[in-house]
Amino acid sequence: MFFALISFLFAPPQRAQAQTREAYVSQSADETTLTFYYDDQRATRTGTTWVIKETEKRSGGTFPAWAGTDHVANSTTTRVVFDASFRDFRPTTTAMWFLNCKDLRKIGGLEYLNTSEVKDMGEMFSGCSRLTSLDLSHFNTQNVTDMRAMFQDCRRLTSLDLSHFNTQNVTDMSGMFFRCSGLPSLDLSHFNTQNVTDMRGMFAHCSGLTSLGLKNFNTQNVTSMNEMFWGCSGLTSLDLKNFNTQKVTHMDYMFSGCSALTFIRCNTDWQCPASEDMFARCTKLKGAVAYDENKTDATMANPETGYFTRSNDGVVEAYVVESADQTTLTFYYDALRAIRTGTTWGIEETKKEGDATFPAWAGTVANETTTRVVFDVSFRDFRSTTTAQWFTHCKMLSQIDGLEYLNTSEVKDMSGMFSRCSDLPYLDLSHFDTKNVTDMGGMFDGCWRLTSLDLSHFNTQNVTDMSGMFYDCRRLTSLDLSQFSTQNVTDMSGMFSYCYRLASLDLLHFNTQNVTAMRNMFYCCYRLTSLDLSHFNTQNVTDMIRMFSRCSGLTSLDLSHFNTQNVTSMSEMFSDCSGLTSLDVKNFNTQKVTDMISMFKGCSALTTINSNTAWQCPESDEMFAGCTLLKGAVAYDKYKTDVTMANPETGYFTAKPTAVESVRFGADDAQQIYTLQGKRVRGAWKHLPAGVYVVNGKKTIKP
Repeated sequence: MFFALISFLFAPPQRAQAQTREAYVSQSADETTLTFYYDDQRATRTGTTWVIKETEKRSGGTFPAWAGTDHVANSTTTRVVFDASFRDFRPTTTAMWFLNCKDLRKIGGLEYLNTSEVKDMGEMFSGCSRLTSLDLSHFNTQNVTDMRAMFQDCRRLTSLDLSHFNTQNVTDMSGMFFRCSGLPSLDLSHFNTQNVTDMRGMFAHCSGLTSLGLKNFNTQNVTSMNEMFWGCSGLTSLDLKNFNTQKVTHMDYMFSGCSALTFIRCNTDWQCPASEDMFARCTKLKGAVAYDENKTDATMANPETGYFTRSNDGVVEAYVVESADQTTLTFYYDALRAIRTGTTWGIEETKKEGDATFPAWAGTVANETTTRVVFDVSFRDFRSTTTAQWFTHCKMLSQIDGLEYLNTSEVKDMSGMFSRCSDLPYLDLSHFDTKNVTDMGGMFDGCWRLTSLDLSHFNTQNVTDMSGMFYDCRRLTSLDLSQFSTQNVTDMSGMFSYCYRLASLDLLHFNTQNVTAMRNMFYCCYRLTSLDLSHFNTQNVTDMIRMFSRCSGLTSLDLSHFNTQNVTSMSEMFSDCSGLTSLDVKNFNTQKVTDMISMFKGCSALTTINSNTAWQCPESDEMFAGCTLLKGAVAYDKYKTDVTMANPETGYFTAKPTAVESVRFGADDAQQIYTLQGKRVRGAWKHLPAGVYVVNGKKTIKP
């Protein structure tokens, strides 16, 4: 007994039975977190646990026990974590692992998910509609055969880098990106698709996509492409020239609802037995022929008589490339368009907004993504005939590089070129050749941040339209236009409107002999204190509406040489010129004017308007409204503000004698003096009040 006890006490301890590692999923007590482990600690974990292969039959199918189903969401899981221990596990499937985890926001430790032996990734992230990012850079997909619906309904993903994906063995990509509506671009140019047989619905309803790189897609074994691009309403072009569709049997709705699609580049004819509504609602699509809503099947899938456009690989062309992040536009002239990533447009591609047409890359109301423009050195060999609206409404554009490579020697139209580039602080146009330009209307319209513009080298000899050229250049403090040749210009309307900070303008050399429109020409030029327009030839001008309106800084304005014989409208011409104290309009011919509404309204400092004639006009409401200091033949009356007061006898005009009319009569001169109404005046000339009389048969002004 004693020896037995001693033997027991000093016997070596026995090892506990070794535990086996296993892969399992642990759900936190609050059900918000799923953690993936590969260890022997499952028994010690709190909360619900499932072995990695555990499934449940629900909703008529078999699903991972922790995930949702096709019809019932997992609405509790917000976070997934892969523990470091999991890196030693080699799953053969990750199919549906996070299916319909609709509130899942974050996945941590994906680098510990070893996918080297995975064959099935179908629906792996399907329905993860709150995921905003996915880092799959550690994924090894060399053995994967199934990627169906892998990212389906990941609506909040804004980027997805799959450049390292090895897809050489994948056979099923159906619905892979279905309804990933938040993705603006996808570059799949590295995908090896030689074994894929099913691409149906692959990009369906990716409505945010504007760029899709498929240049190396091998579709030789694909049998189904129905609904492949259905509802991709943001795509404007597709390059499918490498698509082989000989085995495809289904193309129904393939491009249906691609409402912005204008080009499909493809050099071959496609044939398919099932192609119902293949091009339905592709209203902007144009290839060999324009879109016809009654012809939407595969018979139109060709570049000869259908909607395809031939790809001109190897042919030098001018085109624009938008970077994948949509911030940079680069202009090229080469034969490399097919290999460029991002969205590309031919230099002549346009888009319509209502009745207006714009370059395809420019803004219509606002392009809020482009911050930089680059002209590649290759572009110097291209000779465009127009740069009209090239950067219109690019309101975030702050930098243009390589303008020296833009050869403008043959350009005729520069209208609206930089219109609404409100964030552009500087422009070096020293290389611009403008000798052939005829239209500069709105060229710098709305360039709010420009403080200076050197246009001293501009040749404007052929320009006919300068309307709105500097409209709303609100920070320009000076403009040297002394080299401008304006002899052919017909339209100067709004030319300097809203140039708030211009303190002076030297226009003495301006030749305005052919100008017909000066409407709003100086509208809201608040800081101008004077304008010398004594050389202006206005004989052909018909429109002077608001010409000087709101030039509140003007204290003088010499219009004594203005010829207004053809002007039909003068409404608001001087309205709110609150600094003017006098105006000499005695040479104004208003016989053709039909509108004088508010002509002098708000000229609150105006005391004198010199004119020797009575004006008549059918429209003249509030012509003198607010001219409280004005006095002519009579003092101002706020209740009498229309054209009936536009005369020097009974109105607000002051007659100004000419050299001939300023005759002073001696006391002994024989005189026959009458009023303008024909009444004989008794008394000596020297005692008569100032006014206009008929003396010895001649109209004479007594000062």
